[in-house]
Amino acid sequence: MGKDDVSILSGDDESDTLWTLLEIIGFDSEGYENLIEDDNFNLLTDDLPELVPTREDLNAQLLDPYSELNVLLSRCEIGYLDFLILGVFILRTGAILPPELKEKILLTAAWETDEWRWKEEFKEERKKALQYFRSKIEDHIDGKVSVSDSEFY
Repeated sequence: MGKDDVSILSGDDESDTLWTLLEIIGFDSEGYENLIEDDNFNLLTDDLPELVPTREDLNAQLLDPYSELNVLLSRCEIGYLDFLILGVFILRTGAILPPELKEKILLTAAWETDEWRWKEEFKEERKKALQYFRSKIEDHIDGKVSVSDSEFY
């Protein structure tokens, strides 16, 4: 496969997953309809930092054991990219980070889990990006926004 951009949210698969998670969490997509329908999601690069659910919506999903997000998590129906993007959402909003979810995000963001996806010339840079992401997840404090708008995009 071989990806060639090390940011967490770059790529078509990441973009598709981002929209799916936003929909599950209840993101208000008003004003973004034309972007959602656009087959060339790469045109959205400048708008990606704005595409984050509110802390309240994210907390509601994470705290309610019967929410769509928690049902998917409990059934293991959330994939690799979902965990990474969910981690970005939590860091960007200061949402709660339950311990079990924290463990899954950290496991998913381990270099050993991610290494196979990368072209050789990008591996060292991606490894550093994942280490930084993992450090932010490890140090996350509920209620505190811990990354800037443009990080991980």
